[in-house]
Amino acid sequence: MLASAKNIINRFLFPALIGTLMLYIIARGCMMDITDDEAWSFFNVKNFWYVETLCTGNTHWFNFVAIKTVVLLGWERTCQIRWFSMLSGLGFIYAAYLWLRTIKVFYLKCFGFCFLLLNPYLIEYLSLARGYTTALFFLALNLLFLMKAQNNKERRYLFLALFFAGLSAVANFNFLYYFAAFCLVYFYEYYFKKGIGFLKQKQFYIDLVFLGSTLSVILLAFRFIIICSNDIAAHGGRELVPSVFYSFVETLLYRNFALSQNVITISAYVLFVLVLFSIGFGLLKFKTHQSKLYVYASWILGLMFLFCLINKWCFNVLYPNERTTLMFYPLMAIVLVGLLHHVFNYFILKKIMVCLLSGFLLFTFIRSINFDTGYDHPYCKNTKQYFEDLKKLKAKNIAMSVEFYCVFYKYYQVIDPALIGESINTLGVYSRWIKEKPLEDFDYILLLPGSSLSWYKNSRIKLELVHFYPDTKVCILKITKIHGNTQAHRVILCIP
Repeated sequence: MLASAKNIINRFLFPALIGTLMLYIIARGCMMDITDDEAWSFFNVKNFWYVETLCTGNTHWFNFVAIKTVVLLGWERTCQIRWFSMLSGLGFIYAAYLWLRTIKVFYLKCFGFCFLLLNPYLIEYLSLARGYTTALFFLALNLLFLMKAQNNKERRYLFLALFFAGLSAVANFNFLYYFAAFCLVYFYEYYFKKGIGFLKQKQFYIDLVFLGSTLSVILLAFRFIIICSNDIAAHGGRELVPSVFYSFVETLLYRNFALSQNVITISAYVLFVLVLFSIGFGLLKFKTHQSKLYVYASWILGLMFLFCLINKWCFNVLYPNERTTLMFYPLMAIVLVGLLHHVFNYFILKKIMVCLLSGFLLFTFIRSINFDTGYDHPYCKNTKQYFEDLKKLKAKNIAMSVEFYCVFYKYYQVIDPALIGESINTLGVYSRWIKEKPLEDFDYILLLPGSSLSWYKNSRIKLELVHFYPDTKVCILKITKIHGNTQAHRVILCIP
């Protein structure tokens, strides 16, 4: 009876959960306002200049082509420019489901589902027009074809695995770590360890040409970015665990819990030790677990961390953090599930702890569910509504907090040239976007909560609250010039 119930759950519950998750990704992609990174990509598509496009790490090539495709068709709504990312996100979810089906132990299957697919930060990026989603999808295809090659012994599946590993690195250059680690494992496993006989194999040279071509393209792109803007140099951390594993903990919690820094630090180091132990177990105990996927994931993940260390020590390249750590996440799920499957099998507390952790991950995900904002871009929430309201007010010239300016200048003003606006100094940050113009030159101000207008204390204006948005505490103020010797009006905080 119990076995029958589990069989029904496996056959119906998990497919239903996967389908629901796919619908959630589509809904977020259709309902969430554009983010500043997406706006930048859209602007480069609309105003293509190869230097501007290739000069920044913000340009993810497959994502760029996908946006260009819909723009040529005249489709410029946010959900339309996200079409390829959402499709890739659905593909990644389905690939993860195929892996979950191979896990026979029910509570471990639940843990794998919760750890890999109920990470709200990962789900956030599966619905944004960025290269991370596409790279994750290609990474998943790489692992699927690698396993298919083990089962079918067909050489074409191995080349497809190499091919998709290369595409993941082209889709997002951070995944070069993954591609390099996979290639080391791939060429050693299928060529080098069998002796020099591989030199007589035609397939070896085909694989070598693909490897060389892919690396050349990516390294040339890196060189151009470094010479042109070097905008990738400042992103990352200076220590491995604080950079990578603090990011995992903080983004997984998704600002749902106000934990002390000590708790985050302990959690990060516990996760780090668990991952290292999982990698070691996967590599040294193959006779125990008998899982090729576990072995390959352990090799690749371990080499990725090693390459991060070498890059930092030799070239002072910062460690990945936050969104750039997403490349580790699928492999971490595989090695952690692999470890839990084969250690402490007769330890009753293991099952209890894994179930409690799965429940916590589920609870965190449910608390994070929303359709209008994200972890990395909370200030972009409701921007469409703000600018629609300003258009209804027939605003001729809009002043705004600098945080709004990128999405305004690179998206909303592009699709609606009637809107005219500039950023003003409200916080003293992002100085390159700030226009030093007097407030008298504007009709309305769009302000984030806590903004300061102290830089304009001598302006001869009167400010009138027109719109206030309770959920974001953003407000729109109307500017009226004051004539004569009346004392200038001064506003510090825009909160009624």
